[in-house]
Amino acid sequence: MTRTFNKTLLYVMSLMALVAVLVSCEKDDQEKNSGVVELINFGPTGARHGDTIRFLVPISTK
Repeated sequence: MTRTFNKTLLYVMSLMALVAVLVSCEKDDQEKNSGVVELINFGPTGARHGDTIRFLVPISTK
């Protein structure tokens, strides 16, 4: 019983790992930047009142 359970568990875990690898390795199609400024990420920054805040602006390679 224990060996059968372990083999079944091993097969299921192997199948799950294989599916995870196949899904994560797909090439993502990324759209080119149209030149429009977009807010990509927004959230708590940890900045306190009076702190200096810097905005990172990507450099255009045209």
